[in-house]
Amino acid sequence: MVKTVQVMKTAFQSDDGKTYDNEIDALRADEAFRAKSDHVFHFGRTYSGKRLLEKYDLSKYGIWCVKGEDANCDMGGYHHEPLLGYFEGTLEQVINKAYTLKRWMTWGGGGSITLAEPEKITKL
Repeated sequence: MVKTVQVMKTAFQSDDGKTYDNEIDALRADEAFRAKSDHVFHFGRTYSGKRLLEKYDLSKYGIWCVKGEDANCDMGGYHHEPLLGYFEGTLEQVINKAYTLKRWMTWGGGGSITLAEPEKITKL
């Protein structure tokens, strides 16, 4: 005779709210979630980050222009923000992507992100 038995199963929940069968997967997800949160937090404390986050919500979807940080941090000499690329997605996704790019950060502040607006094309 087969009996129905109720089995309690332990599950592990990471900070992002997802549930995992084992603790190691939950800890890895937790670490990745915190790293992404740290990028947004850090960027939000920079001058360009504050201005951008006042203007747009993290869920704003669009095409974003990402430029690297000016390597010349003093007032003299040549200044240049290298173009790192155009990325499509939410602002939060783009901020997290920017932190993985070489030349995004040279002396600690990070580069800049702007919502890309298409060039006006003049029809002849």
